[in-house]
Amino acid sequence: MIKLRTILLHDYIYYILLSITVLITIINILIPRQSIYNENIKSIRAKIISSSITGDKLNLTIKNKEKLLITYYFKSKQEKINFQKNYHLGDIIEVKGDLSIPKKNTTKYLFPVVFAMILVVVLAFGILLMRNSLVKLTIEERSNQLEEMVTQIQTNFESGLHTHWNLVAGLNNAAQGKH
Repeated sequence: MIKLRTILLHDYIYYILLSITVLITIINILIPRQSIYNENIKSIRAKIISSSITGDKLNLTIKNKEKLLITYYFKSKQEKINFQKNYHLGDIIEVKGDLSIPKKNTTKYLFPVVFAMILVVVLAFGILLMRNSLVKLTIEERSNQLEEMVTQIQTNFESGLHTHWNLVAGLNNAAQGKH
């Protein structure tokens, strides 16, 4: 069974993750989102998901098939009070008026590009940290193995030397016994 540490040492995993991230970012940038509403629609029935009143200005966010931002200016204080009493979040209302499509965003690609750049930097930094820690662990493991091998070789060498000197002493004793 392949260990996670062994898998993470291979570069192709990081290349695959980076490729997937770049592909998703490119798809989000290149495929424009089109509204299902057009400028000819004069009436929309939708649910109130947020509202705020500043002075005589009412900002509503409603949602039917997609979210729409509604701006309305109250004509009188009584109209403002009636709206506050009668309409609450979650109510379904019918909005009549002219639909205008907002101007094109001049910073359309700013968020996806910055997000992709941050993601790539964080991913690269994480990869470097993980790789460095795995390399350190591998070096430490190999060092321990080498130390064990050196200890074993020294033990075998000392044992071999001890045996050699015992044989030399035995041969000397045997040679002196024949004389």
